[in-house]
Amino acid sequence: RLVEGTAASLPFVTDSFDFVFSLATFHNLPIADVISALREMERVGKGAKKYFMVESWRNEAEKANLLYWQLTCQSFHDTDGWAWLAEEAGYSGDHGFIFFT
Repeated sequence: RLVEGTAASLPFVTDSFDFVFSLATFHNLPIADVISALREMERVGKGAKKYFMVESWRNEAEKANLLYWQLTCQSFHDTDGWAWLAEEAGYSGDHGFIFFT
């Protein structure tokens, strides 16, 4: 079954899924949609079984490499920035990063 929707407004009822994840997607959204998408993950997922992964950097060399690699990034943040966004959204799941070393 195919269901059409957006990350910022998922067409599912609260607590619909045992596991919710997003891989290499959120950095392609504008910052307001990132916050909405994280809130939506929190809403539709049961418990703490949630995970998102995005491109990020830990130092200036990784930042420069990511700048050369990224094509569609609209939300470009270091690891602390992503953690702040997750906290701002009330997201309680886990997260990980891709680094371009």
